[in-house]
Amino acid sequence: MISLKGLNSASRIFLFTGIVLLPLSLVEYLFGFWYGSFILIADSYHGFIDTFSAFFYSIVLRIIYRKSKRFPLGKYNLESLGILLASIVVLFLSLNLIIDAIRENQSSINSWFALLTWIPAVVTFSIYIAERKYSWIGLVRADIAHSKFDVLTEIASGFAIILDNSLVTLLMILVIVGFVILDTARELKEAIMSLIGATLDSPIRDTVIEKMRKVGINALSTSVRKVGSFYSISVVIGLPSNTTLKEAYRIRKKAYRIINSIDNIALVEIKVIPLRNLKAKGKRKSTLSQIKH
Repeated sequence: MISLKGLNSASRIFLFTGIVLLPLSLVEYLFGFWYGSFILIADSYHGFIDTFSAFFYSIVLRIIYRKSKRFPLGKYNLESLGILLASIVVLFLSLNLIIDAIRENQSSINSWFALLTWIPAVVTFSIYIAERKYSWIGLVRADIAHSKFDVLTEIASGFAIILDNSLVTLLMILVIVGFVILDTARELKEAIMSLIGATLDSPIRDTVIEKMRKVGINALSTSVRKVGSFYSISVVIGLPSNTTLKEAYRIRKKAYRIINSIDNIALVEIKVIPLRNLKAKGKRKSTLSQIKH
């Protein structure tokens, strides 16, 4: 079973990340704006994205991940709406920054401004070390992979500032903003998929089917949907018509435990259908098809 203590610890790490990165990103943006450094502005946008994600992940792990009936689907949709709105704003700012960087000349700034990108790199690397303990959580695993690239881009940004070469600076801006746009587009897609309740072709579906097959549960159909940062699973189980109500309940409870043991599952819906009814429905469909022809 999922450890709530581990989730709360990971939530505190994300909260700390957001609290630390927010002022650092704000300082980067202000100095970039005052001194006309597009590379600092680009890196600050990257920082704001990470800050926003960290706060959201902290809330999600502490509150939404607790599979309580007090937090219905609307809570997950609220998360998706927040990501959707933030993504639109970030995409607009990022594209606008690229246009400004191409049209206007990059101002020359002191080499010590590289520290403004290297300090967040040190913070990100420290958080990466702390997060590895909780890599069993899907959100944390995703952030660990993200953090590796963050550290590299922030270090490269600092060297680009020291080199003070317009071509290198423009290339670094394009790399950072490109990464921000790709990351934001991914978040935007997932938020839309969650809001519309689209069925996903996810590896989680195969995992659910395989786990239930091992314990002899006949899953007739399995569908996966995105709900915020997590997934909703709907399963239809077929049982022999002579199965007792007590046995059907026991099998349903076992299936529920199996699905809930999988990481990133927030909502589970299980339906149990007698196989005799399914055969009867199949015969009726076949008869109707013959009549039509």
